[in-house]
Amino acid sequence: MHSHENTARLMPDVATQAHPHLAGALDWVGMDGIEAPVSFDSGDGQVQRSSAQVGAFVNLTR
Repeated sequence: MHSHENTARLMPDVATQAHPHLAGALDWVGMDGIEAPVSFDSGDGQVQRSSAQVGAFVNLTR
C-alpha cells in the first residue's frame, strides 16, 4: 500500500502540461448518489426528516 505522499508523486499534474494528452472534451459532469438530508410535510402538518440520494449535474456546453 502506498502512503499519501507516494501516491501524490505517482499522479501526473495535467495542469502543468502545455498540451495534455486527452481525447475529446467534456460537455457534461456531475455526481450521482449523493446522500443528503431532507425535511418534508407528511400530510398531517408535522415535519418529517429523512435522507435521500440526489444527483447534481452540469451541462458545460450551455
